[in-house]
Amino acid sequence: MNFLAHLVLAPQTPEGWVGSILPDMVRGPLPRDLRPAVLEAAREHQRIDRYTDTHPAFVRTRDRLKDSINPRLAGVLADVLYDHVLARDWSKWQGGSLAAFIDNAHQGFNDHEVLMPDDMRWRVRLMVDQGWLASYQTPEGIRDRLVQMSARLSHRLDRPMSLVIEPDDLQRIYTMIADDFDVLWSDLMDFVAEHRRNAATRLAC
Repeated sequence: MNFLAHLVLAPQTPEGWVGSILPDMVRGPLPRDLRPAVLEAAREHQRIDRYTDTHPAFVRTRDRLKDSINPRLAGVLADVLYDHVLARDWSKWQGGSLAAFIDNAHQGFNDHEVLMPDDMRWRVRLMVDQGWLASYQTPEGIRDRLVQMSARLSHRLDRPMSLVIEPDDLQRIYTMIADDFDVLWSDLMDFVAEHRRNAATRLAC
């Protein structure tokens, strides 16, 4: 799951939004000085990633993508393409408009930078300014995001790495993985809800 999915699954508060994307914004262990609600949302992000990585539907998608991309990058590509499926099928899973959801998240980020570690703030500003979340809706937007991610990955690894899928190929891939996403997303919402219920029960005892 990429940024959009994590934001949807997060508690719908500024602390929830910040924590839900923090692990993908800051490398290394989670900072120790986070506010408790931010830290819990960040830990929930990590639980979601662990659950997703071993779910049969995600494994199936990852294997399907290995013919289209460097097999080592198939999981990364699957995360981004699942955000495309979520954005494209927004009304199927979420109430309201995607644009309104994104506007609320952006406002939360802009008004609550104090919740973020220093090295996260510039990346979140870039995400907001460049419209990463809205870009997941279209083939062209997905391609632009994959180009940007490929450049950062190549720089970090000091060798060429490409995640790019051309817009003409995206419809074929969408058709191939949309059912996998539906299965995973339904199970994932249940997983998150159950964990929160159990946590609330423990607190009440």
